[in-house]
Amino acid sequence: MASFAVAIGETVGTRVLVVEDDADVRSSLSEVLRQEGYNVAEAADGAAARELLSEQSFDVVTLDLRLPVLNGVELLASQEKPPPVVVLSAFSYFDQVEVQRRFGNKVSAFLRKPATPLLVLAAVAEAARAS
Repeated sequence: MASFAVAIGETVGTRVLVVEDDADVRSSLSEVLRQEGYNVAEAADGAAARELLSEQSFDVVTLDLRLPVLNGVELLASQEKPPPVVVLSAFSYFDQVEVQRRFGNKVSAFLRKPATPLLVLAAVAEAARAS
């Protein structure tokens, strides 16, 4: 199992896009990542995320699957070569096996909400190392 401790030097300059429609969850997740030294951008829906992904470079994306305007499934399908994606979802239709079957190597990790901050940090760090 990966270590939860990540050296700040490993995260400085690492760009993470947090895609989450719940403002409180998005804000909390972004704050946790910023406290660890990540450079964080936020999107409240899939359309905003797609626009950011076309304009900027990110090392990791955290992605909720149930989003307004353009959902996470549609967003992933629209990306030919996205950065590593950490899916954070409470959507019961999807589990790790289904996400891997549908999206293969586009998804670095699948976490069921609510996920602890340490688990999220470990998944993002692992995805960043793989990018």
